Amino acid sequence: MIRICAVTALLAASVLTGWPANAAAGPTPVTPVPTTCTVNDVSVTSTTITGTGAVDDIECENGVNVGTTITGLGNTDLITVDGVNAGTIDGGDGADLIDVDGGNAATGSILGGAGADVIFVTAEDDENGTANSGKVDGQADSDVCLFDPAPSGSPVCEVVV
Repeated sequence: MIRICAVTALLAASVLTGWPANAAAGPTPVTPVPTTCTVNDVSVTSTTITGTGAVDDIECENGVNVGTTITGLGNTDLITVDGVNAGTIDGGDGADLIDVDGGNAATGSILGGAGADVIFVTAEDDENGTANSGKVDGQADSDVCLFDPAPSGSPVCEVVV
């Protein structure tokens, strides 16, 4: 009975934390850090920032922190990030314009979603070696990705400049 309780407690801990039961031997979990953005002129501070099904203007003036997800949802969205993206930016359905001026860190992901998207990623400072080293995937439809400097990984876009 004690063995069953110990296994149950270990499994419950892994479900609650989102990490496998043997995580002590694996990587350290990333603690999400809230990000402040404006969504259609309304300030939002959270680890999950979501637009609407309509046209959205999402602006993050201080980058996107680790563990934060920005989602545009449907329609044509403008997502502007001034600073490094260390979280996840997902344009969602629709032809989106995603502009990240600060680089895409190794922990960062930029996903265009369905629709012909345009993704700009400019690194202001490449001294730390992490600028434009994260994942960029335009996803479905014809996407254009523009980088300065070129990313260290292989972006998934129909046109890469």
